[in-house]
Amino acid sequence: MVSIHVPYFPGVNDMMIGATEIGRMKPGAILVNTARGPLVDTAAVTAALDDGSLGGYATDVITHGRNISGRQFDSLDDLGDQDLLDLMKHYPNVLVTPHMGYFTEPATEDMIRISFDNFHDAITTGATKNQVK
Repeated sequence: MVSIHVPYFPGVNDMMIGATEIGRMKPGAILVNTARGPLVDTAAVTAALDDGSLGGYATDVITHGRNISGRQFDSLDDLGDQDLLDLMKHYPNVLVTPHMGYFTEPATEDMIRISFDNFHDAITTGATKNQVK
């Protein structure tokens, strides 16, 4: 099993896992992406599943998640993302779930508290302890 846990930097590590990287995995490996959708070339995953070199794929992140998140679909055909549709319709060895790890009451409370604290600090002192430079 190969599990991805890296930050995504647009334009730097897009499609970090593609056909070449999948080809270096042991035959039958399972790829798990819980980092960010654009890190994985979904078409390469589909091809590797087609030829049997990849044993499975699991993800809770997809490249065009904003186009899907919070929407209701009457059919998988309404997804609008052909690579994702191919994965979801044709492979029992593929698991696609919502990216919900942040969606807990304590996490939401922390996001609100930290955002408020940062805003307050920026207004009163001109800086925050969580400032990104």
